[in-house]
Amino acid sequence: MTDTDLKNYQASCQSHINTVRGQLNSGLDSPIFVQIPALFKKGNDEKAVALIPGMVNMLVVGNTLVIAKPFGPKNPTKDVFEDTVEARLTGFDVRFVDDWDTYHSKYGEIHCGTNVKRTPPSTNWWE
Repeated sequence: MTDTDLKNYQASCQSHINTVRGQLNSGLDSPIFVQIPALFKKGNDEKAVALIPGMVNMLVVGNTLVIAKPFGPKNPTKDVFEDTVEARLTGFDVRFVDDWDTYHSKYGEIHCGTNVKRTPPSTNWWE
């Protein structure tokens, strides 16, 4: 795959994401979307699969977000994708974990290997 092919495929995926976001916008009173960097490749069945670990498939434990390490571009030594996510998720304790071999290479991410006991909120948080 050439750089141009990859760029065009990302644009196609973003177009689909925009369509879904538009549908969600019409069904929710005041949606809040946090854009998280992602790169995709075409899977065997022509569906998009994550080229880099999917950071949206995180584990949320209270105020801590356990997120797959994206292995993105460096600027100059810090991962640009990690910086972007941390800046967009202010107020949370963000922790990046390498799940490449354990989950990502098998089409899974952090949440696939977790089992967390939680206490449900006492209020209807969605209202």
